Amino acid sequence: MHRPKRQQSLFSSPPEAPSPRRVLVIWLPDFRLERCGWAREEPAVLAAGRRGVLRVIAATPAAARRGIRPEMRVSEACALVPELGLEILHDDGPLPADGSAEERRDLRALARLLLPFTPAFGTLPPQGIAADITDTAALSGGERALMQGAVGRIRDAGHRCIAVTCASPRGGLALARSLKGDAVIPPGGMADALAPLPLARFDAPPALLARLAELGVQTAGDLAVLPRAAIAGRFGREGLVLRRLAAGEALGAPIGAGLAGDDGEHHALMPAPVARLEALLACCIPLVEALSEQLAAREQAATRLRLRLTLDDGHERLIFAQPAAPRRDADGLARLLRQKLYDLTLTAPVIEVGLAAVGRCPWQPTQSGLTGISRDAPAGLPALLARLTEHLGEDAIFRPRLEDRHRPEEGWAPERFLTGGLTAPASGDDVLRARARPAVLLPRPRRLLLEVDPEGAPRAVELEGRWRRVRDRIGPERLTGSWWEPDPLDRDYYRLALAARGRAGRSPWIYQDRRDGSWWLHGWFD
Repeated sequence: MHRPKRQQSLFSSPPEAPSPRRVLVIWLPDFRLERCGWAREEPAVLAAGRRGVLRVIAATPAAARRGIRPEMRVSEACALVPELGLEILHDDGPLPADGSAEERRDLRALARLLLPFTPAFGTLPPQGIAADITDTAALSGGERALMQGAVGRIRDAGHRCIAVTCASPRGGLALARSLKGDAVIPPGGMADALAPLPLARFDAPPALLARLAELGVQTAGDLAVLPRAAIAGRFGREGLVLRRLAAGEALGAPIGAGLAGDDGEHHALMPAPVARLEALLACCIPLVEALSEQLAAREQAATRLRLRLTLDDGHERLIFAQPAAPRRDADGLARLLRQKLYDLTLTAPVIEVGLAAVGRCPWQPTQSGLTGISRDAPAGLPALLARLTEHLGEDAIFRPRLEDRHRPEEGWAPERFLTGGLTAPASGDDVLRARARPAVLLPRPRRLLLEVDPEGAPRAVELEGRWRRVRDRIGPERLTGSWWEPDPLDRDYYRLALAARGRAGRSPWIYQDRRDGSWWLHGWFD
C-alpha cells in the first residue's frame, strides 16, 4: 500500500513537566600532580613532549606562585625553580586534551567513590567528576548533605576539590573553576550564576573566543542573550555549543554512559529547533556517515543503533533500531533510521541529535558469486524478524523454549529468536509421540462433557456444540508433581483423533482431573 508523504509536525501536546535535572560536579584542580604523589605545597610540574620540546601542562600551586605557567618550556621552569619536581607523561603520539590514558583511568577509579550516593556517575577529563543526583539526593538528606558526603570521600582520598550542585555538568565545571568554595545552584538559576564568567572558562577554541571578543562578547551572559540562529549562522557548531553552555543547558550523553565504555556517539546540534521529519533526517545523515566511517576504520559492523533526541522542552528520547544482519554501510543505516522515525511522535521540537552503535561485532565481508548474489546472503527469516521487531517491539517477538516443568501451563518460556534451537529429548519415537505438546495451548482449560468406555477412556466428546466420536487416541500420559503446592497436579492427558465433521487436521488435547474425575480441554494439535 502506498504510504502518503508525511508533512505534519513531529511533536504533539507535551506531558507533565519532567523533574529538573540535578547534577553534582567536582573540580579537582591539583589532580594531575596529586595522582603522582606531589603535594600542593611542593613545587612540581607535569610535562609532556610537544614538537620535540618538553613543556609544562600542569603545575602545583607552589610552583605557580613562583612564576611557572602552562606551555612554559621545562628548561625555563627548571632555571626559574632549580629544586622543581618533574613528572613526564609517556604517551604515544600527541597528548589528548582530556589527558593521558593513565590519568583517565585514575579519574574513573576516583569517580567510583561516589557509588554510595548514586549509580549514575562519570568523568569530565582531565580534572572533573560528575554525578546525576536527580533521584538520589532525597535518600541522602538533600542535595547539600549528599554533596558534603561525596566531597568528604574525595578529600579523604587525598585530593583537593571544589563541588557545585547545579543543572549542567559542563556549566557546573566552569563555575567550580571560578569558585573558592562549594555551592548549590537552585533550579532555574544556572544562567544567572554563569553570566559573569569569562567565556575562556568553558575551554572554547581560542579563535572562536577572539572572534567573539571583537564583537564585544566577553562573558557567558553576553553570549546567552544572543539569538541561537544568529550564533549558528555566524560561528557554526562551535559557537552554538558555547552559547548553549553559557545559557546553562546540559549537553552530551547521560552521565554514567562513559564508564560503561566509549560507545563513540556522534552529536549534531540544530541551528534552530527541528519539527519536521525531512529536516530531522537531513540532520542525521552526517551522523550516519561519520558512524559508518568509524565502523569501517575499526573493522566492525553495527548490530544495534541508538538515536538520542534532545527536545526543546527538556525531555530526551532514546530510539533503538536493529538491522536484520550486521551492517556498516551508510545507506542501509540511514534507511533503518528513516523507518524508525517515520511514525515518531515527540512532545517538542528537536534541538540535539546523538547517534551511536551500541551493539557491534567484527565485520565479516561476504563475497559475491558469479551471478552477483552473495553466497552468504542473510536468509529471509532474520530480515522478517527484524522488521517485526521494529514495528512490534522486542518483547512481542519470541519463540517457546521447553522448560522442565510437570504442569503444561508452565512447561515453556519465551526466548528471543536466533539464540539457539530447541533440542528434542534423546528418546525413541514412541516416547516422543506420547510426550508431544500442542501448538495451541488454551489460556485456561475448558470444561468438557465426555462419554467413556468401560475402561474409563474417552469414547465421545462434545466440542463446539456437537458430539464427536473418538476414532483413535494416544494416552493416557499421567502428569503429577509439585505436591507441596496449594493446588497439586494429578492429571491423565489424551490426544484424540475424531471420527468425522471435526476441523481437518485438528486434534484436541484433553485431560481428566484424577482428583474429582472431571474432563477438560487444554489445547489443539494442528
